[in-house]
Amino acid sequence: MSVRFYTGDEVGLVKVITLLEPKEKIVKDDNKRLKLDKPKLPKKTADIEVETTSVVQSWGSIRKTNAIQLMTWGSVDFDACRKQVVVARQSGIVQYISTDDGSVLHESSLFKPAVASSGKPILNKHRKQEHFIGLHDFNGSLITCTDTGILRCSSVNSSPKSETSKNLNQDRLFRMRVHPGTPNLFATGGDERDLAIYDLNSNAGSPETLTANWSAKNIKHDVLDMRVPIWITDLQWFDRADPSKLVVGTGLHHIRLYDTRAARRPVLNLEIGELPVRSLSVIPGRNEVVFSDTSGLIIHADLRFPVGKSSHHPDNPSSTTRSTKTKNTKQYAVVPTHGAVLGSYRGSTGSVTDISIGSKITPGGLATEGIGMVTIGIDRMMRIFDVSIGSSPKGKSRKESQKVYLKTRLTALLVDEEWEGEKKFGDQEKINDIDESEDDEEMWSKMKSVKNDSDGDDSEISESKNSDEIEENDSDEDLEEYSKFESYYNSISVVGQKI
Repeated sequence: MSVRFYTGDEVGLVKVITLLEPKEKIVKDDNKRLKLDKPKLPKKTADIEVETTSVVQSWGSIRKTNAIQLMTWGSVDFDACRKQVVVARQSGIVQYISTDDGSVLHESSLFKPAVASSGKPILNKHRKQEHFIGLHDFNGSLITCTDTGILRCSSVNSSPKSETSKNLNQDRLFRMRVHPGTPNLFATGGDERDLAIYDLNSNAGSPETLTANWSAKNIKHDVLDMRVPIWITDLQWFDRADPSKLVVGTGLHHIRLYDTRAARRPVLNLEIGELPVRSLSVIPGRNEVVFSDTSGLIIHADLRFPVGKSSHHPDNPSSTTRSTKTKNTKQYAVVPTHGAVLGSYRGSTGSVTDISIGSKITPGGLATEGIGMVTIGIDRMMRIFDVSIGSSPKGKSRKESQKVYLKTRLTALLVDEEWEGEKKFGDQEKINDIDESEDDEEMWSKMKSVKNDSDGDDSEISESKNSDEIEENDSDEDLEEYSKFESYYNSISVVGQKI
């Protein structure tokens, strides 16, 4: 079984990355090629390393106006494909793309970005035009939302196709996510738009608008009795089976945990680092999150740490909570006396735009005891990490296990952990497929042999022509050229003897 990754980028391409089964390669010992003036080391047995091959395919055409903003899985029962990749593009178009050959199975234009009379796009305060902030498909029912607060619900697999739109009466939204276990619930948040939960089955409000069933309350004023601004940049549902818990990241480097059954204010508020949170992901089955800031730093935090306990975490005794900040953005500081930072993941050189965590995200797709994480970002790299676990062996936690260069700035990511298919590809690009196991002896055997006489005066080169060994099938031009060279060589020898 292999793992397949689907990425979207700023030029409108969908790239499919397949990690094939790892294969063993033999790394030979180089002691036999040591110089003579150095003592020879004892011979070693050949080491065996694991080499993973990545195959990349590109679907679509390059067009920056069709930049991919969001991606999700589709489950519409088309004739040839029952699993699709749903992409939301900058131009307001949503496409269902086949996972078999990359063909477009369905396309719908939901909106067109507003343009001024001069022809330039109308931008908001964050210098962005109207764009998608939420995308979800449930059994052929497509749910989308834009930053202007327009929610659209359309049926893809019904005939005739129906579409309804609702106004959330909110603008400057940054993120909308549908609960994976209860698709009629979704949550939103943005710039001065605090966390709100909506129910599609609710009858509250007018037919054109939708009212929130639950809305959060801002945290208390800071130590200077000043209001803390609201700026939610990303959010995730904390539990697939429990729609009452959510975790959000803010532009003021806060990580907040909400429990709708407990209070409107967050039950946990961590202030980590000094840069805005860019992307956020929850580790399945554990009360831990992994998030990144705008500099590319990826931080692993545990939200289970109770109030009033010791500041040391059981899985990481060296981690402490502190109320001090640091000017170095690569370090972190935690303000509250609960919650814990377990560590960070290094390697990214730019903002990480999307994070996905799963149990089979490892080179070759082999299931392991740990958990894997894959990230993409504006550094054009897809990176795979081993997620730290309390009982993981030393040296294997939070390490980058593989990376693939994809040439364009990446914006969206999907991971297919159950993909099984033929390892035959048409127009493809192989990465990290360098065979270094070729025997050096084979290379030397292909070279021409050189024999030296015992006295060391002359040398005889095999496969060279001389005057007595000219083949009969040589052309007249070759014979003439050779005779000129021989006469010139003899003349030089005569001159040398006279001198």
